[in-house]
Amino acid sequence: MKQHIAFIGSSVADVIIRIPHLPVRQEDINIESQQLSLGGCAFNAAWMCRLLGGDPLFFSPVGTGIYGDFVRRQLQEHRIDILLESKEENGCCYCLVESDGERTFLSHHGAEYRFQKEWFSLLDSYGVDTVYVCGLKLEEKTGIYILDYLQKHPQLTIYFAPGPRLSALSQGCIETLFNLHCILHLNEEEACSFTGCPTVQQAAESLYERIHNIVIITLGSIYRFHTGRPYA
Repeated sequence: MKQHIAFIGSSVADVIIRIPHLPVRQEDINIESQQLSLGGCAFNAAWMCRLLGGDPLFFSPVGTGIYGDFVRRQLQEHRIDILLESKEENGCCYCLVESDGERTFLSHHGAEYRFQKEWFSLLDSYGVDTVYVCGLKLEEKTGIYILDYLQKHPQLTIYFAPGPRLSALSQGCIETLFNLHCILHLNEEEACSFTGCPTVQQAAESLYERIHNIVIITLGSIYRFHTGRPYA
């Protein structure tokens, strides 16, 4: 049976709004441009896997409404199969981009962030041996279904990308993933903020002691890998 990497997460309609600066309260400014684009953790990761010659299994809900219709059309254009159909309306993400490139996000969560328990039985019909999970999905109440699936399949290799919301996840959720020895991928700010360590090397050591598996920390365009002994 063919083996798959399952990408569990969201496919999001990003409303990219370019502005000279973030407005202050009661300020009235004109935007420079706006664009609707397909994003989301699961789509971005799965599409990169496809471009690198992999065979991703896209496990992301697509709902209704104007944003759901947009996501559905975009996935079809990218020739990505839609496995999960939801009757709930899709939300979107407003991405405010300032003139210096700094980004600020306003997220409206909809169907793309919420999973149904019965959906996970579909994964058993595929030869899944590796899964990618994004932390944002675990914040939702339905994140418990993701954790339940992972706990029932301890043989899986888990890549966990918590994103900027790692500190917002419940301690129980974090402990579950760490006890499953996930491969952790996060950036320097996220690693130092979560561990309370002043340096990225100390943060990597602290995280490794908790998961006993690979920790990947990004420093802009630079990657550092840690498998027991960090190096520059």
